[in-house]
Amino acid sequence: MMKFLKFALFAGIVVIGYSMWKFQMTTTREIVSYGLVKTTSHHNKGELVGRTREVRRGDLLFWEVELPNKSWVDCEKDCADALRKSSLDKEEEEEIIPY
Repeated sequence: MMKFLKFALFAGIVVIGYSMWKFQMTTTREIVSYGLVKTTSHHNKGELVGRTREVRRGDLLFWEVELPNKSWVDCEKDCADALRKSSLDKEEEEEIIPY
């Protein structure tokens, strides 16, 4: 019984991985619209304005924000917060894990 459960779990992981890979390979990214977002540092490092874009991939719609180094990151819930955490307050937001 334990061997069957291990096989079923492994087969499920393989099917999910293949499905995700197939989705990435068969759907194209389409930029739907552009915008701007302004964010302010929580640590007095100033303000920053960044471009945003709405992207469609298959049936999914999501937003990305452009960082100062010209790379784009997913906004998750809030583009201004993603821009602030990824650029202005990057060092302060990183969690410090003691040894």
